[in-house]
Order: sequence, then C-alpha cells, then structure tokens
Amino acid sequence: MNPKARQELIGIAALLVGLFLGLTLLPVALTGSWGRALGAALRQMFGLGAVILPILGLGWALAAFERLGALSWGRAAVLGAGLILLVPYGIAVAIGPAFPPDYVNWTRTERLVGLFPGFLANGVESAVGSAGAVLIGLFALSALGVLTIGWHPLTMLRAGKGGRGKGEGEKPIVKVKSSRDADADGEDVPIPLPPSRFPK
Repeated sequence: MNPKARQELIGIAALLVGLFLGLTLLPVALTGSWGRALGAALRQMFGLGAVILPILGLGWALAAFERLGALSWGRAAVLGAGLILLVPYGIAVAIGPAFPPDYVNWTRTERLVGLFPGFLANGVESAVGSAGAVLIGLFALSALGVLTIGWHPLTMLRAGKGGRGKGEGEKPIVKVKSSRDADADGEDVPIPLPPSRFPK
C-alpha cells in the first residue's frame, strides 16, 4: 500500500471513530451498552473536552485528504488531543478548581470540567496559585498552537504594533526619473529594490 492510500485510510478510520464517539456522547441509545458506558466515561473524565473528539476525527480526516493546507494529520491529532485537555482546564481555572471529592455531588458547571482536567487544574493551582495556573495554561495553549498550526495568542506581537501590516513582506518600490528607466510616454517606471541584507 502506498503512503497516500495509507494516509487516506487512516483518515477514513479517524472520521468513523470520531463519528462513533460523538454518537456515544448523545443521550439517545444508538451505540449499545458499550457505547453508553464509553460515552459516560468520556464525559466524566474530560467533561466538555469530550465534545472535541468527533471534531478531532473530522479534522484528522480532512488533514489526511490534504484539505487543511499544510496541517498534516499528525499535527491535527496533536492539536485535537491538546484541546481536549486545555478547554476544560481553562474552565476549571476560571471557576476555581475546588471540587467535591465525590463526582456525584458535582454541579453541572463542574461536570463540564471532567475529572482529569479538574485534578490537573487543582494540582497546578495549589502549587503556583491562580495567576500561575492561568499563565501555565496560556503557555500550554501557545506551545500547542506553535507546534501544530504556527499560531499562538500573542502573534500580534511578532510584527510589532497591530500585527502584520498591509503589504508587509513585499519588496519596496522606488520611482526613479531617468531617460533610461522611462517608458515611451515619459512616465516613471517603478524599480524594485534588492532585498535587504539586514534582518528587520
């Protein structure tokens, strides 16, 4: 089997698995007893992050069929897996990760967090406080974005004030009056400058 066919087969499998996992999260009985048990376990472990699983399957399939540009199926999988953890982690930090020891006593908002992200947020906040937990979450989101799609929340600082300006990256044009550089009508002809040897 050639690599392209293998990649597309993996994409189809990821799409179908994601669809099945999405169906297990629904309150209707379409996936049997195993599906109901799996869906309940996913909701309990990852909270709102479990909703990203079917999106992950779709993204993986689109990347395998080269519909996401330069984003490969491997990086799409890493991005989805990271968001499954970081989204409920952010909710936990926002509401304060002090959850009752028994999951049965958790409120609906607390159940959006899930056990694993809630445990992680509780451990981080108890070690470095609320501010440290926010900063660690921001760093993790930035690292995930840079490693997968080349974006992070502070991208606007990369090119200075206001992000990438209009026309940035294009070569500057200078108009020079010269009989040699003039066209038949006597109008100035733009001459591109050579690229600068010095970094911006």
